[in-house]
Amino acid sequence: MGAVQNCYRKTNNLKQCDAGKYGVPNTLKSPKEPAGIDTVDVKGGIISLVPKTINGIEREDDYILSPYIVKGRVRWQGGGKAVEKGYIR
Repeated sequence: MGAVQNCYRKTNNLKQCDAGKYGVPNTLKSPKEPAGIDTVDVKGGIISLVPKTINGIEREDDYILSPYIVKGRVRWQGGGKAVEKGYIR
C-alpha cells in the first residue's frame, strides 16, 4: 500500500499507479511467501490479490484493496470475494 501512496504523491493521480511504474512493484506471480498467494497486481492504484486453490480457498476468492482520496490522503477500502465470504474483514 505504501508504494501506491508514494506513487500518488509523485503523480497526484491514482490512475497512473500501475505495477512497474512510479515505484510500484512489478506484478508478483506465484511468490514463495506467503505460500497461499498466486498473484499480486496493481492497476490504477487498485491492489488485487489472487489466492492459490488451497485449504478450501479458491482462486476466485480474491481480495481487492481500492484506494480513494480524502483531503489529499490515500485511504483504502477492502473488497472482493474474500471479504464477501468473511475470510477477510
